[in-house]
Amino acid sequence: MPKTQITSSRIGKPSGHFSHATMVEARGRIVFISGMLAKGADGKIVGVGDITRQTEQVCENLKAAVEEAGGTLDDICRVDVFVRNME
Repeated sequence: MPKTQITSSRIGKPSGHFSHATMVEARGRIVFISGMLAKGADGKIVGVGDITRQTEQVCENLKAAVEEAGGTLDDICRVDVFVRNME
């Protein structure tokens, strides 16, 4: 499913590699994944106290869910992250 990055001269240039919007021709499936935690296959939180390991586990979980739906990481068009404690 190709994605098209949208930018407009009527809006200030976005920072870095960002665009103003992303357009997807949705003729097939759209999958929404919400509330993904750093849980391993055994259901236990992985890397307690280690944000790097927890982030890796969440990414592995997202990849597994997307692949189970028939997609790849290239098909992801948006990720929101909630961090409870920046320390």
